[in-house]
Amino acid sequence: MQQRSPNVKITKLTEHIVKFVLRDTDPSVANALRRVIISEVPTMAIDVVEIEKNSSPLHDELIAHRLGLIPLRSETAHRKSYTRFCTCDGYCEQCAVEYHLYVKATDGPRDVTSRDLQKVMGDDAVMPVDNSQDPILIVKLATNQELKLKCVAKKGIGKEHAKWNPVEVVSMRYGANIKLNQPAIEDLTPERRAEFVGSCPVDVYTLDPTDKVSVTKPQKCMFCNECVKKAEYFDPDNKDLTPLVWVSQKQDEFHFRLESTGAIPPEDIVMRALEVLMQKLGDVSEFVARG
Repeated sequence: MQQRSPNVKITKLTEHIVKFVLRDTDPSVANALRRVIISEVPTMAIDVVEIEKNSSPLHDELIAHRLGLIPLRSETAHRKSYTRFCTCDGYCEQCAVEYHLYVKATDGPRDVTSRDLQKVMGDDAVMPVDNSQDPILIVKLATNQELKLKCVAKKGIGKEHAKWNPVEVVSMRYGANIKLNQPAIEDLTPERRAEFVGSCPVDVYTLDPTDKVSVTKPQKCMFCNECVKKAEYFDPDNKDLTPLVWVSQKQDEFHFRLESTGAIPPEDIVMRALEVLMQKLGDVSEFVARG
């Protein structure tokens, strides 16, 4: 079997989104990368909550649940210890970050948000993901209601709980292999060529000034087969026996779209997932070598 060397090409990169194309590998490896991104890239999340006072409309359990789902900046999470493996008694700066929160609505109703969490112990970099225009709401307090609590953020992975998931979404789809039957297309009238091009909802095809149909954006194809159905409509009895267009999935090309929660930059999520995947493959190789 010929050995392949997978390669990655980034097609879009923003603060929270990365799109990339993975080529020269098979679906099992691509899907393994997708699953590792979701469930095995470590982040920090609030895991222990001790509530001292709570006269808000929400029960203690709901407050704790909402705190756990606040994304925390986790660029340094891979360098921290898991609390269960740390040598400390309980938790320490090497494995956890402690926050306190105390809010009392003395001057009328007040929103309690992620900005009210005050770090008292641990890494300064591990703080709630800040949205200057819209911080994350924890609870709304009416006049004279209060909330006082202590919480501890720990390192974990999405396999344990979704609060440690570093991504909002990660999708994977096959690359498209699209071939046009140019002689058959040239036999169509200009109106039908335009109709064929317009049948694609994501504008994979274009029609130039000379009425020539071209495939210009194959990466957008979502395999809806609308173009194939339109071609069949032009020749319902299949007198030609030759399709107007062939659309198939490339079995060695995969288009990824990843959106971060803000805990880790999207490009770092991909790199850390690749490191985890390589470690797993190394462990398997070592196990097989030992027999």
